[in-house]
Formats: sequence, C-alpha cells, structure tokens
Amino acid sequence: MQLFLDTTVNRSLSNSEQDLVNQRGAILERAQLTLQQLLDSRSNRHEVRLWLIRTLSQLPTNHQGLSGKRLVQFLPNESSRQELGSRKDFCIQLLRKLCESAPRKVGRQLASHPDIVTKFFKGDIKRISYWFAHFSIAGWPGFKYGAAALGKYALAHRDEVWDLLAWQGKHAQAPVAVVTKPHYFTELDTERTVSNLLRHCPDFWASEEMAECLQGGELLALDYDFFSKELYSVLVSSGQRRQDLADLVEHFLAEHPFQQLCQQLCPLLDDTDLLNFAMRLIRRPSATGGVMTVAPGRSY
Repeated sequence: MQLFLDTTVNRSLSNSEQDLVNQRGAILERAQLTLQQLLDSRSNRHEVRLWLIRTLSQLPTNHQGLSGKRLVQFLPNESSRQELGSRKDFCIQLLRKLCESAPRKVGRQLASHPDIVTKFFKGDIKRISYWFAHFSIAGWPGFKYGAAALGKYALAHRDEVWDLLAWQGKHAQAPVAVVTKPHYFTELDTERTVSNLLRHCPDFWASEEMAECLQGGELLALDYDFFSKELYSVLVSSGQRRQDLADLVEHFLAEHPFQQLCQQLCPLLDDTDLLNFAMRLIRRPSATGGVMTVAPGRSY
C-alpha cells in the first residue's frame, strides 16, 4: 500500500494555499510511513498506533472541515449493535467525556431514565447520603440536590408517602408541623427514608420533583463510570430515548475540536477501525485541488 498527495492543480496557488498543500504533504508522508509500519510490523504495533493517532490529530483544522463529528461512524446503529467489539470502550469513554463536559444536557436526559437513577442508589447505600442529605436549618432556600426533591414530594404527596419517612428524633414529625417549619426535615433519617422509597414508591423516582433536581447534572459527578456505562446501554437499545441520546452525542462531537477528540478517543479503536478511519481521512480531496490517493497494495 502506498499513499501519496497529488498537488497538481489547474490554477495558480496563493502563498497561503501553497503552504497548506506543503503542510498536508508533510503530514501525509508521515502517515504513509506509519500505515506501512502498522501493516508490516507486529513488534512495535503500540508505538506505531500512537504515531498514527498523533499524525491524524495534526491535520490542519480546515482540512475537509474536520470536526469531531467524523467520529460518529463509531457509534452503534441498527446494523452494528450486535458487533461492536472494541467500539464499546470507545463509546463508554465518549459518554464519560459527555457527562463531564455537558452535565446539564445529560442531566436533562437522565431525568427520563428513573430506572438508571434507582439502580444507582440501590447499588450503594452511601450514595443516598451524598445526594439526599442536604437539608438545612435555613429551610427551603438551603435545601439542595435530592433533599429539595424529597421534601417537596413528601409534602405534596403526604397521604401516600408520609408513613415511609423515617425520623431520627424521639418522635415522627407531623406534616402540618413541617409545612410551617421545613427545617424539621433535618431530623429525617435520610438513608432509611430513601431506602423505603426505593422499595415502595416508584412514583417518586419518576416525579417532576426528582426530574428537577437531576437537571443540573451534579449527580453524574458522584460516579462518572457508572453513568457512562448505563448510558451506553441506552445507546445500544432502541426507541426514542436511545435516539435522544444519540442526537446529544452527535451534537457534542460536532461542537468539539477533532484534534482533541482524536487524541483522547482513537487509542481505544482496534487496528482495523483505526486504519480504515485514517484511510478515509487522508484520501479525500484537498481544499486546494490536491488529491489524496491510495495506490493498490496489500490489504490489512
């Protein structure tokens, strides 16, 4: 296999255009050597992969409108969900970056997945305190995160859930007292109360109050690994929730620089995907008339 750049054009090039052609030519020479080594060598495959990724990430930003959206091809679709291979790690890492970089957008989507939220809190009782134990003697203005959702829901649905509230004091607080003195919620045994709601009150987890406290995205920071893996399960499913998440991921890729995403995500691709991706990038026509081509040779 041989790669080369035909810089023959049918018009005169400006100095800036010629500089761009020369820059691309230098990058392609390195890419050609890298790809050839990747095909020929087994012993230094890791080093060659890193070199290839570094070379691709150095492509000029105006080369064929490079953007992170070029990586959309590695997301699961209807035909590839059962044959993802190494792309699973790629997708999970991408979803983690999404959670870290756009928590509010992910949080709004998480509000429509009460099954993921309940699984999170059932998995480790300590997580309950991290999210719900934020009542304050200052009352409603000081309630944060899950505490605000729990307090609002408990009062709005007192007839159904008040018996599920567990108190630390000598006696339980009555709804009429808590309405006028919401700081009494600081006496709530948060872990026991939320455990009761997990077992007996599915409506709370799908409520507007719970959705509101999730929309800021702060919950994601408690365990990025957990949420990125759960969102991956959504991404390989079907239905509207899967499509909503896929749209969010594609928008995220389109907004972020290709160079940065290439360096961070391409190391997770297997050799075949990485080679095919590189080939698609470097054999596309250049903006100034040069054409990147691949001479026939041994296939991977």
